[in-house]
Formats: sequence, C-alpha cells, structure tokens
Amino acid sequence: VVFIYKNELYDYEQLSLLRITDFVIKNNLIDHTYFVMPNSFNFNEFLDKYMTPFDINIGYNSVTFYDYCFASVNAYNNLLMLNRQFYEYFSNNYDYIFTYQLDGYIFDNQFEYFMEHNFDYIGGYNLPMNCSLFSYKKYDNIDSEKHLLMNGGISLRKIKFCIETIENNYENIMQELYFDSTNSYLMEDTFFSMFYKQNVSAIDSIRFSLHYSAAETHYAINNFN
Repeated sequence: VVFIYKNELYDYEQLSLLRITDFVIKNNLIDHTYFVMPNSFNFNEFLDKYMTPFDINIGYNSVTFYDYCFASVNAYNNLLMLNRQFYEYFSNNYDYIFTYQLDGYIFDNQFEYFMEHNFDYIGGYNLPMNCSLFSYKKYDNIDSEKHLLMNGGISLRKIKFCIETIENNYENIMQELYFDSTNSYLMEDTFFSMFYKQNVSAIDSIRFSLHYSAAETHYAINNFN
C-alpha cells in the first residue's frame, strides 16, 4: 500500500516512488500493489508527471478515501490509519498489509521471512516504548519495557490484528489516555506498538527497517546485537 496525497514530490520522494514501482514489477507484485489517495486526487495527472516520462505504463490499483483523512498528520493517524474501514477494504483478499510512505526506500524482498514469524505488527526500530508521556487507567497490563515503538511509515501489519485492536481499544484509549502539550493526538504506530502480541526483537526490527536516526540505530546495534 503506497500513500500519495500531494502533486509535487521532493527529489527523494520521486526516487522512492520509482524504486517501489521497480520493486513490485520485478517481484510480480504489481497486481497486489495499491496506491492510496484522497478522493479529489488526480491520479492520472500524477502518473503522467512522475511515471510516464520513465516509460512506466502499467496497470495500477488505486484506492481513494475522504479528503479529510489526509488533511493533517492528526487526520492521517486517527481518521485513516486508525479507522477499521481502511483495513476492512483489504481484508477479503489479504492477510497482511505492507505500508509504504514515500520518505522510505525499499532494498530487497524479505516478506517471506517476516510473515513466517507471524508478527502482528513490525516497523523500523524506534527505541523501547516511552510511556512517560501518557498516564494509563485501564492499560496497566501493557509491558512498555518489552514493547518496541516501531515506525509505521514502512511497516508490515496483520490485517486481522489491526481491525481487532482498533475495535477493542481505540475508543477506550482515547477516553482514558491523557496527553501532554507535545502529544495532542494519538500516533497510529504508537497505538499498534502498544498491543502487538508477539515479542519483536530489536534485531528483527532493525533488519526490517532502519530508521533515519543514526543515533537510534547506533543505540540499537550496541545494545542488542
């Protein structure tokens, strides 16, 4: 699932787009690749601008959601990625979603390795979860020391897990969770990082995706390798 929601891409986003397109073609995944965008987005114009000049003229699956789901970071997190309807759209045909934002870059295909581990959710390593920003009432059973906070921009997530976690926890946690002034809304990757059941090692998280922060990667390698 590739997210596009703006008409002008930075150079690194163009590179990322060309890379993921090349990747899905070479791995015979184009039929299973979906471009997710706002309802009003002109996808044909986007293709003409960023794909046609490179002779990439293949069939694309496009999925649209309400414009307001892309209006801000808050909207993207809470109205799209924490909306069970997003996952239900794919649930009849797939068990997993690989989410891909254009500030990422994919190097090789290790989907089989990670799906064999049956992870509910895995993303780029982001240090052990820091729950000091939150105060819990009903969520004292969450072991924040064992749960890694993993980046959702490049992530592999089990669809059933996402639907059930949203259904069972989202409304309650929004009522019970208190935020400080720097965290005025719930980040979707923080939410899913709170509830996955399998133990995800820092090494697997790093193997899956390197975060842009060299400091975090250095910390992880020195402490967990």
